[in-house]
Amino acid sequence: MRIALIAIGSRGDVQPYVALGLGLKDSGHDVCIVTHAIFEKFVRDAQLDFGLVRQNPQQALQSNLGQAALNDNSTHSLQSFSKLINESLPQVFADILAACEDQDALISSPLGYYCAPHIAEKLGIPLINAYTLPVHPTRDFPNYLFATPLSRGALYNKLSYLPGQLFGWMPFIQTINQCRKSVLGLPAISPKMFMKSGNRWPMVYGFSPTVLPKSVDWGDKIDVSGYWFLDQADDWQPPPALVDFIGAGTKPIYIGFGSMNSQNPRATTELIFQALEATDQRAVLATGWGGLESLQTAGRVFSVTGVPHDWLFPQMAAVIHHGGAGTTATGLRAGIPSIITPFYLDQPFWGYRVAQLHAGPNPIPHKTLTVENLSKAILTALNDPLIQNGATAIGTAIRSENGVSAAVNKINYYLRV
Repeated sequence: MRIALIAIGSRGDVQPYVALGLGLKDSGHDVCIVTHAIFEKFVRDAQLDFGLVRQNPQQALQSNLGQAALNDNSTHSLQSFSKLINESLPQVFADILAACEDQDALISSPLGYYCAPHIAEKLGIPLINAYTLPVHPTRDFPNYLFATPLSRGALYNKLSYLPGQLFGWMPFIQTINQCRKSVLGLPAISPKMFMKSGNRWPMVYGFSPTVLPKSVDWGDKIDVSGYWFLDQADDWQPPPALVDFIGAGTKPIYIGFGSMNSQNPRATTELIFQALEATDQRAVLATGWGGLESLQTAGRVFSVTGVPHDWLFPQMAAVIHHGGAGTTATGLRAGIPSIITPFYLDQPFWGYRVAQLHAGPNPIPHKTLTVENLSKAILTALNDPLIQNGATAIGTAIRSENGVSAAVNKINYYLRV
């Protein structure tokens, strides 16, 4: 069967779907990863087919709208995020349709949500949603947009999903209907039909049941498979200077914010260095899309642009990051404490969940990050036995799971192959 995986977003958003695609390929399918041009080499190097989405997510996040979505207050952030998505949707619709016209089934990531159901309808082929964040209502935890704190009780949790769902699609329904007409040649749908359409398709969640078990509220068509890890260290050789730095003293801390851009990268980098000095720690600093400044200061910090996390994290004392689903998963699997400084969307949710599992201290929203609260979080992560033991236990459990295999089995079941 020819299966297209629609993977929209940053490198951390796309990588789990390459892992899932390889699992599906091993089970006998022809797999095409439909994603941004900047990831074409990554996909083709994995020996998977590539479908082009011309939008550049790095440029989008670095634009004025992208910066506003990341750094403004919550209302302006949501408005900026909505405008950013709406502006890109017509081109993304057209690109995904062109890439999927000869496919037998679609699998969609969360940001494919706006296009995938309508393209599946147009092509008359099945869709399976495969998300790395939870979206189905439950009494166990709130919608990820309202995860401060993680839970205020069963009633609050359950009720939080209606406004969460409205925020998730209401700003886009007009543009989606325009795309249904102009790109797909389909009639417009009502808001009520749009809300109901999400329940038509099976869901396979790509997070660990150890971290977030399947809710008793969820039905038979909703599954939690485990994380979809793509290990890259097997054929990767680290720079000798990095190896020497890691071995030259106590275990360093990893620091990186992935695709998240700070409004003032230099100030953020200086803040981080002051916290490292205050706690007498060394660090590996990943500059990445986040724009953190390269530092080579008194042997305390080693700057890198890209290192496989599956190789690096097990050699770290802790990880400081933005709380993206992929980085969170790899940090937890390594069995070391996570200090999460979330920007937006599901990142606060994962930050609070990590703290609830005693695998790290409470998250520090990136807008409130200071030398003092980061220093305190570092010392807590490194010295609190509850967190040290919690991180170790979670890591052991995750390493015993095989999320790709479990997800492939479920997908094959839904596709009846």
